[in-house]
Amino acid sequence: LNDGRMKFQMKPVSEGQPDPKGPGKFDTGNLNFTHALSRITLKIKLASEFGENASLDNNEVKVLNMPYKGTLDVVTGQFSNTTNKDAIVMAPLSNSESDIKGQYMAQVLPGYKIAQNSNNMLQFKVYTGEMNNPTSQNIYYVTNNSVYSAIESNSAISSDKDENNNITMAQGKHYILTITVG
Repeated sequence: LNDGRMKFQMKPVSEGQPDPKGPGKFDTGNLNFTHALSRITLKIKLASEFGENASLDNNEVKVLNMPYKGTLDVVTGQFSNTTNKDAIVMAPLSNSESDIKGQYMAQVLPGYKIAQNSNNMLQFKVYTGEMNNPTSQNIYYVTNNSVYSAIESNSAISSDKDENNNITMAQGKHYILTITVG
């Protein structure tokens, strides 16, 4: 373009044939993008005592009391006026790991504090028999303290600790938690 704007071009597959699904590039400049949200992936393993027929209720795998709505300042990249939601249902993901019974993901606003307290952070329901039969269901909760203990020594998040030693979920970070229930 003649007015000084950068021009985006698709990466060519062969001479003269752009790939409409492939990565592209800008003709000049260097753009750096940072994801504005935090991501949580929960992988749930069920111990053998549950049996082969045990299952997870996809509508009951939730992150609790997470920020889900706010105002993003695109210049600073910071959220303000955030609102928490009691429970956000996590989206089921396809699972290729044989020992994982279910895998779930949620995108949340950054800023949630994983503290050393007994507040519940995650909830899921396991059926050991017939689905929707109240006598075959077990509801499990994972506390902030359990998650904190599991990730506090990870060097990638040590800069995310505040003055009270809480871990503040940060923009662009993906928190992968593998939980074994027995």
